[in-house]
Amino acid sequence: MKTKDVIYMIYNENEQSTTSMGIEFIDFIHCLTVEPNNILLLASRYTGEDFHYGLRLEFVRKENLKDLYEENVYSYGDFCWVDFDEMITLDDLTPQEKAELLYLGHYQQPFGSPFFEKLNNKFVYLAHDDGWFNKIFYKDKNQYIDVLGRLISNKLKSYRKNVPPLGQDIGELLTLFAKDGILIDLY
Repeated sequence: MKTKDVIYMIYNENEQSTTSMGIEFIDFIHCLTVEPNNILLLASRYTGEDFHYGLRLEFVRKENLKDLYEENVYSYGDFCWVDFDEMITLDDLTPQEKAELLYLGHYQQPFGSPFFEKLNNKFVYLAHDDGWFNKIFYKDKNQYIDVLGRLISNKLKSYRKNVPPLGQDIGELLTLFAKDGILIDLY
């Protein structure tokens, strides 16, 4: 059995987060029904085209996201990001919000809420050795259920063809099991 054959996750409903092993960045991205508008990199070694001097952080515009998706983010060690809607909002962040974002990237845990009203972020993706330790915060539980259903379906396609996404009812059941921790052996 290879580690790619196993997903372990714990769903924390109070935090709106999932801590997992076996889910990689590219798996997560391919399971989203709507691609992020932009990504603010809180911790990574990615050097793209855009750097925000007020935050001293790299970010990736929507038109450049495919370059990020092709990166081997596992090699970065820490890989942490939040999505955001509009570029101008990065300039509007208060010193407190900047501090909370930097804390989030450094300690891989939120100081307050992981969701920033100005950024309108739907996700917070915190990883160390991508695929070995990931913590993802979801603003909407239904997005988590949808991603989970697509993720398992996509991973099963390496063993069987024509695997449809799991239904909402199966996703909700898996979420219930994941509250205590769930190990899914795909093999």
